[in-house]
Amino acid sequence: MSNFQFIATEFPEIAERARKAEAFALTSPVESCFNTRAALEWGVNWMYENDADLEWPFDKKLASLMHEPGFKEIFDPYGNLFRELHLMRRVGNNAVHNQKVKPEDAVHLLKCLFRFAAFLAAAYGEEDLRIPEFNDAFIPTGDELRKSKKEVAILREKLAQLEAQQEEKREALEEKEQANELLRTSNARHQEQLRELRKTREATAIPHALPKAPSEAYTRKLYIDAALKDAGWTRLKMGYELEFEVQGMPLSTNPTGTGFVDYVLWSDSGLPLAVIEAKKTAFDAKKGRHQA
Repeated sequence: MSNFQFIATEFPEIAERARKAEAFALTSPVESCFNTRAALEWGVNWMYENDADLEWPFDKKLASLMHEPGFKEIFDPYGNLFRELHLMRRVGNNAVHNQKVKPEDAVHLLKCLFRFAAFLAAAYGEEDLRIPEFNDAFIPTGDELRKSKKEVAILREKLAQLEAQQEEKREALEEKEQANELLRTSNARHQEQLRELRKTREATAIPHALPKAPSEAYTRKLYIDAALKDAGWTRLKMGYELEFEVQGMPLSTNPTGTGFVDYVLWSDSGLPLAVIEAKKTAFDAKKGRHQA
C-alpha cells in the first residue's frame, strides 16, 4: 500500500515518484528527498501546462515558476502549503548535491508532498475522490529497500534526463508560441490591408449622395410611411390617417383657423391613438410636439 495511491490514476507520473520517495524515506533519506523534489517539479509543471490562469515566465526553472505571483496566489487559502512546497524544493536540492538528510526530515517532506498531492487531486482532478489520512505505517522499513550509491546516481541521471525533456518540451512550446505570434501579426497586417482596400473601393464605388428627391417633405413622408407600415399601419387613407383636417388653429399663424395634421392613428373604436407631425431635422423636436 501507498499513501499516494489516490492520485495514481489522474497523476501517474507524480504518483510514481511519490511512491519512490515514500519507499526510501527511512532507509535512504537522500534518495527519498530527491524523489520528493522530482514529484514536486512534475506537479508544478503540470499546473503551468493545464491551468489557463498560469503563464510561463521567461525563466522556467522550478524556483522561478514557484515565485510567480500568480502561482503563489493559488496557495494563499491553504495556510503553510506554499512554504512547504519551497521546503521540498530546497531540501530536495540539497539531496541532489549529496547533502546529509535525516530520515525524520525525509518523512516530513513526504507529508508535505502528500498535502500537495491532495491539493492537485481536489483542485484539478476530474474524479470525486475521498482523500485518506496520511498513514505512517505505509512507509517501508526493510533493508531490501536500501539502494547502493550507484543506483542513487542512476536515479540522479534519470532526473537530469527528465529535466532535459521538460526543457525540450518548454522550448517546443516557445517555438510554437513564436510561430503563432508571427501568424497573428501576419493576419493583423492582412486585415489592415483589407480595411484600407475597402475604404478605397467605398470612396470610388459608393455614390456620395442619393439623387435629389422631389422635395424634403417627400423624403420625410417616405421614411415615416415606411416606418408606420413596418409597425402594421398599412392602410393610410388621405383625409383620415393622412392630412386630417382640424379646426381651431391659432389665427395668428393661420387666419382661416383650419389646419391639417400630418398623421393620425386611430383605434378600432374610432378614438385617436397618436398624432404625428413631421418636421425638418433642423427643427427642435419640441416644436413638432407642441404643434401636435
